[in-house]
Amino acid sequence: IPSANSTHSGTYKLQVTGFNGCGGEGVVQVFINDEINTPIITVKDTTVCDGGNIILNTQTYTGNIKYKWYEGFAPNGVLVDSTIVPQFIVKRAPGEYFFYVVVSENDCVSNPSASASVTVMSNPVALVDEPIISVCEGGSIRLGSPLGVSYNYQWNGPNGFKSNEQYSPVISPASLNNAGVYSLVVSLQNCKSAPATVTVSVSPRPEKPVLSSNSPVCTDGQLILTSNVSVGIDTFIWKRPDGSLYVSTTNPFTIDSANQTLSGLWTLTLK
Repeated sequence: IPSANSTHSGTYKLQVTGFNGCGGEGVVQVFINDEINTPIITVKDTTVCDGGNIILNTQTYTGNIKYKWYEGFAPNGVLVDSTIVPQFIVKRAPGEYFFYVVVSENDCVSNPSASASVTVMSNPVALVDEPIISVCEGGSIRLGSPLGVSYNYQWNGPNGFKSNEQYSPVISPASLNNAGVYSLVVSLQNCKSAPATVTVSVSPRPEKPVLSSNSPVCTDGQLILTSNVSVGIDTFIWKRPDGSLYVSTTNPFTIDSANQTLSGLWTLTLK
């Protein structure tokens, strides 16, 4: 039967009669599947991010159908997997890829579909200007990234902090509640980075010191200046009456050979 199709399916009987009048009979059951239409492959997203799913689809066929998914160009691609549903999901490293599909039913195989291309984009890498920031209470916290204007930015941090600017608004005056870990996620062409972090420490402001001295003292005598606050203080900055500064790491602060220029109001800054 030339050009056989499904209408020729059925039971065929053969009867044979010999010269002596004796005969015999045979029966065969024939199943013929119609030619399978060439599938059409589609891609949900022609561009995906590294780690994202490549989702391939084709039309639905009825019957005992298998969908065979190939990577490359027909007919020389590499079989990746077979499914019984008209969808296939796969992941790939960054690069450009081509896929096609072939549909089969029993021993009948369709022509391959055209190849569909998918580009897998590398995810951006978030960078911060300073990964560690230390400020004093009342100071300023400045967060930024050197990546430029091509990226989208999302900062998150303690105390409900959020910003979508490359250089976030300055946090000032800084309070103890502003200490903690701030994270930055950047995106480029809809692909997001892993978070980069900035650890911010805010040192509490020392209590206001109460100053004392051994004045009055005689000319060429020893002047001793004392602060009631010492614990946790690294630097004592004494401002003398003429505006000049003495910097000391010890308390009390001693000046030998005092003179009249040291008379007046002294102030102290603690760090």
